[in-house]
Amino acid sequence: MDRISVKGQGKPPIVWALPGYKPRRNQTGHDVRESLVIVGLGLPARRGRDVDQRRKPDWEWVLPNGEIISGELDTGAMSYRELVEDRYEKYRDSEDVVVWVSCGLWGTRDQTRLDGMRKHAAGIKDIAWFVTYGDLTEHKEKADLVNHDGEVVTFAELCRQVAYPATNPEEMSQPNTDGNAAESGEATP
Repeated sequence: MDRISVKGQGKPPIVWALPGYKPRRNQTGHDVRESLVIVGLGLPARRGRDVDQRRKPDWEWVLPNGEIISGELDTGAMSYRELVEDRYEKYRDSEDVVVWVSCGLWGTRDQTRLDGMRKHAAGIKDIAWFVTYGDLTEHKEKADLVNHDGEVVTFAELCRQVAYPATNPEEMSQPNTDGNAAESGEATP
């Protein structure tokens, strides 16, 4: 059906499909890159009908404790307005983390697109992390992800924070902070 050239991946993969299947423009390129991200990280993942059907992420990574990190491969096909109104809006009420992978198939540079996606992600800034396709496929779990506010974590650190939030110092209860005085055994000032 198609041959997809993927930089740094050796010979172009050949994509097979049932007779009569007609993907959208660049859909096979999107799907091959999506598969390379999923397989490259080695985490169990769900796709298609097995993902949250309200948000319909490209895939969901399933962490060892059952927590989910949604994955979205952005090719630059949508304008930022369309991205915000269509894709980001679906995550506005989500508490689950979503990783946006910038993969400029449509003439956009990965880093330029990533910066634009971050800039427009104010509505989902508490759950959204961004990374380029090249960084994620090359560095895998050591790839740096960045959020709307510019905070940087590796993919492995993000997985640990999602799977085990109690080990994240920023999430842990601290003595002498609002609501914790009684737990710490200290008097409230």
